Amino acid sequence: MINYLDMIKSPLNNTLKIFDEVYIKEGELINVYGDAYVGKTSMCYSIIKNNPIKTVLYFDTENSKYDLLDKLSEYIHIGYMVMNRINDIYYIIKTYIKDIDYFIIDSITASDVEKNGVKLQELFDLIKNNNSNLIIVSQEREYKFGKFYENKKNIDIECYQIEIKNINDKIIANDKYEIETMHSSVKLH
Repeated sequence: MINYLDMIKSPLNNTLKIFDEVYIKEGELINVYGDAYVGKTSMCYSIIKNNPIKTVLYFDTENSKYDLLDKLSEYIHIGYMVMNRINDIYYIIKTYIKDIDYFIIDSITASDVEKNGVKLQELFDLIKNNNSNLIIVSQEREYKFGKFYENKKNIDIECYQIEIKNINDKIIANDKYEIETMHSSVKLH
């Protein structure tokens, strides 16, 4: 497993800001995971908000209604697609990888990836080889029940891990960083 703390701590050219003073460089992948309804999507929104000059393509595999994403799109270049077939997601990313700074798949466990883990590895390789970034969201419960186990091994090897917990109504990442929710405000830095 790639240790989250190994992420670079100071901004360089072509980096993606994750938290205050925590950045990842091009070609890196992040897995945002945790139990249901703890704030994984809020973590994605926080990354979007922390990178206002970057373009992002957000894949919604759960067909959710993201009003806050609409508010963010007033300030940031966000593309949004409802799509859950990993082959289709791969094709779209491959087509636009040179035009978009980074990609988010929310959530990988709601996609059809369990039937097509090979395509997931191809997607990871595509991101790395093109110096892009990919953030995936996954469900802890899928790991606990074995449904997603084979893909989890691959994700653990390839991705930085950000575990999201909800503690006392606060969203906490990796037991260290408090994530600002955007239900009250969408102001940018």
